[in-house]
Amino acid sequence: MTRAPWLVYIVFIIRLGRVMVLELPGSCKVGEYYETGTMTCQSCPVNASMVTSSDGFSCSCEESSIPLNPGRCKPCGATALVSTDGAACVPRRCQTNAGRTVCRRCPADYVSVTQNFDGSPMKEVVCVKCARGFKAVNNACVRCAACVCAKNEMAVRDVCVPKSFVSARPKYEGVLHPLALLDIIKHEYLCIIHDYIACRKLASECVNNFYPSDAAGPCRLWLQRGLVAHKGLPPLLIESANDKEPGIELPRGKESLKLALTIHTSTGGLEILQYGRDVISPCFSAIEITIGKDFSRDCAYNMTDLPLSNGDTLALHLQSGGDFTPLPVALRKPSGSLVQRASWPSSKFRRYLVVHNSLSATNSTNTIYLRTLLIHLRMQRSKSLSTHMTIEAQYATKQTYSRSVTTTLRVEHEMPSAGVLKGLEVRE
Repeated sequence: MTRAPWLVYIVFIIRLGRVMVLELPGSCKVGEYYETGTMTCQSCPVNASMVTSSDGFSCSCEESSIPLNPGRCKPCGATALVSTDGAACVPRRCQTNAGRTVCRRCPADYVSVTQNFDGSPMKEVVCVKCARGFKAVNNACVRCAACVCAKNEMAVRDVCVPKSFVSARPKYEGVLHPLALLDIIKHEYLCIIHDYIACRKLASECVNNFYPSDAAGPCRLWLQRGLVAHKGLPPLLIESANDKEPGIELPRGKESLKLALTIHTSTGGLEILQYGRDVISPCFSAIEITIGKDFSRDCAYNMTDLPLSNGDTLALHLQSGGDFTPLPVALRKPSGSLVQRASWPSSKFRRYLVVHNSLSATNSTNTIYLRTLLIHLRMQRSKSLSTHMTIEAQYATKQTYSRSVTTTLRVEHEMPSAGVLKGLEVRE
């Protein structure tokens, strides 16, 4: 049984003609604790600087207080800090002027020290600067890789990036959240210095933002080919010497096509789902198409059940025996317009997204998901019967309070007026 926090639970026990009212844990009010012996709520001592403990079964000293005895605490006040062991009030360095007391605060790179090496309280709080390579977090010095950046470098999301690299980038004028843009700059730099995982993450950011043509956006390394030339940058397009791909002939008597799905993770993982494996849902598994047979399939699913992270992308392949030929996909944004491809050297995108959550520059969450995957086959008669295949991924936006969405897989054929399904030649 799930207990709502605003409900008060009362147990009635009838014993020898009397009714005893017993309360349950979690029903106590603010300033009360649950006494297990009597199964009732008891008030914490008044004027003792005590509040309900985190577990709700006792009282503990309120913040900035130290214990005097089991039933009373002493507030340290604004001119002192509680020692690290919580046993003493250590005075701060303060000055009083015209009846106003001002106490020193430690700078951002410093921590407040209240105890000596032997554990005894100091006479006064001392500010100590964290060593090189460390930074102050919650009054503790923690290791920080970006804190050791050289003078000609700057910290970008905990990575030391040359200032010249950042200043040489074109000015970004899009709508990405500032933190998302910093991630792009970091992955871009790491990719250039041959961090292949960073290249994969950058590829996911490019795809999940619908291949933007902004020269300073996540697709910069693909748009400006002179910037990077190494194997770590994954291909995002299906390119060829001409617009027409070579045909793929089906064996005699073969009247079906098999499409396999590839999952590309943002951390560099790759998995090809073989035909018949319904790993995610029928709309995201391998697909078998019977030539001439249209079909439509709706797949309702909970987004939290998808075994995909926010940076994973998908790709479709034509499966012929043990060979997998990548298929181009056109992308239609929630607005209904196709992705702008004028700045790309090809119009054939290799990867597409399923679900992407992003934070806009105005701090509003935007969730985009694959609404329809349309596979269209156009049959043409020449010397032989050939098939031209086009794939289009159509997207929609989701309400932030709804987790359940529906994706449709649709296969359509454009057949000649008459003919036979033999000697098919498949053209992409």
